[in-house]
Amino acid sequence: MSSGAKEFEIVDVPSPGEGHIIAEEAAKLILQSIPEIAEPTREQVLDTVATEMDNAHFVAALDAEGAVVGTGGLYMKDIDGADKAFIINMAVAPSARQRGLGSRLMTVLEEEAARRDATEILGQHHEGSLIFYTGLGYAPATRPFIEGDVLAKFIEK
Repeated sequence: MSSGAKEFEIVDVPSPGEGHIIAEEAAKLILQSIPEIAEPTREQVLDTVATEMDNAHFVAALDAEGAVVGTGGLYMKDIDGADKAFIINMAVAPSARQRGLGSRLMTVLEEEAARRDATEILGQHHEGSLIFYTGLGYAPATRPFIEGDVLAKFIEK
């Protein structure tokens, strides 16, 4: 088997409300991959994904054994009269990193954003992911975004 992203299958993630194992495994991967998450429960992550699902598109990467090794999603939001796509819940398992999988997931999400006529693509990042996003042509957002009481760090393209 090759060592590139082609060894992974990208699939749509069904609604967590359906109790589908792929959605639950994707939520677990998100919890493991993002150190800044302040110990949310599995149910909180699934509730968030379920809430976003109405206006979102989620994908997961499966390895040859069918295990979830990557995930990502986007949702659309009207800001100042323009449809913006927000990349969310990007995560790749440590065992699948450095093989092009994150880039492949982003390509699928960017194609979905284009299909939905997004005028811009935005996404939140943490320090460890900024290099990944800038390598794909994203830049730190030039305007601040507030999430709750926190100034969030966003990228844009």
